[in-house]
Amino acid sequence: MNRWIIVITLLFCVALGAYNWNIIGPSGIDVLNYRITMSGEIFSATSGFYYYDGTNWQSDSYGNLPVKDFQDFNGVNLLITGDGSDSDGVYTYDFPTNTFAIQEWVLNPHFMEQHGTNWWVGSDEGLDTSTDGLNWNTIATVGNNPCYDIAIQGDTLVVGTTTHVYISFDNGVTWTQGQDNGNQIHRIAYHIDGKLYGIYPGSSWSSGLYSSTDHGDTWVNEFWSINMTDVYSDYGILFVCWNQGQPPDIGVAQWDPLSQVLTSMSGNLPHTDVNRLTENMIINCPNLVACTIDGAWMTTDLTVGSNPVDVPPLQMDLWNYPNPFNPETYINFALKKAGHVLIDIYNAKGQHVSTLINADMEAGSHSVVWDGKNESGRSVKSGVYFYRMKSGRYTSTKKMILLK
Repeated sequence: MNRWIIVITLLFCVALGAYNWNIIGPSGIDVLNYRITMSGEIFSATSGFYYYDGTNWQSDSYGNLPVKDFQDFNGVNLLITGDGSDSDGVYTYDFPTNTFAIQEWVLNPHFMEQHGTNWWVGSDEGLDTSTDGLNWNTIATVGNNPCYDIAIQGDTLVVGTTTHVYISFDNGVTWTQGQDNGNQIHRIAYHIDGKLYGIYPGSSWSSGLYSSTDHGDTWVNEFWSINMTDVYSDYGILFVCWNQGQPPDIGVAQWDPLSQVLTSMSGNLPHTDVNRLTENMIINCPNLVACTIDGAWMTTDLTVGSNPVDVPPLQMDLWNYPNPFNPETYINFALKKAGHVLIDIYNAKGQHVSTLINADMEAGSHSVVWDGKNESGRSVKSGVYFYRMKSGRYTSTKKMILLK
């Protein structure tokens, strides 16, 4: 059954005042992450995951374990779940049957990311990778160091651990250890200024926000603060957040690296214990989602004080013509910057039909033809289909109709 239902589309993309926050899913849950997949909106939480069935919010879990992340995968879904138990690992989840299937045992997983044809999962046992989501290999260079996050810029991959960062300049083929020893960089993100930013968590004398000009090889402190949980970069803005922070460092804030000014966004945020920052990739306006201990909250008012931020355009534009179509349609897209592009076709059941593009591409306008055929070259039936484009952290999914 197709669960492609986005319930937040009624949240109009207008600035309603200084940092107005609106809940976008079920309340009363400790949200760890938020994504939009072919199955609709997914809220990963300490109690499992939550999805909308068209009438009500539903939930599921494997043995009541927390779900850390959740992504599309070949017509089903791939998720990581666990908190240090014997059942921790990478699972596939099938919505029609509501069944879990283990693919790889990993202890207390922290992140899952797809880049090109590779999947990456970081856990307390190290870094694992897969090209198909089913067969996994451990990166020996990283060893058994717990891995907390990954940042990707082109072919450069950086992983934060408890002791060092590990860096790859060839899309994960080879890895080197960063020079700085003892930097527990747990959350990392590349920013528009070209720097890599990272969170040193906890409440030690070293806790705070750091930056690196050499992909994490060396780090300098931006500011000191305890109990920081995430750093997130988009629209030319650098966001940070806290869980159990100390006033005024609570909730969500913007950090300006040039002026060295920290601007709070938490005045109207109902819950200031924030686990993670992300965004809604479907609605065509700048937005920020705070995953808190009591639901996920979105703001579309990205301003500093009373002055609107000069927000850069979105990473990519995507549309197809004609629509409806027979027998072929042109899928057009425009990249604001060069990067790896993946375009897949799915049917209304969420099953993978065909991959049109899986390659590095230059910035600018591009077009690809879908001829209404699957991977085997056979013509598909009339009906509703979805084309999904992913480039870097950006994902967009659009609907098209094949009429014969």
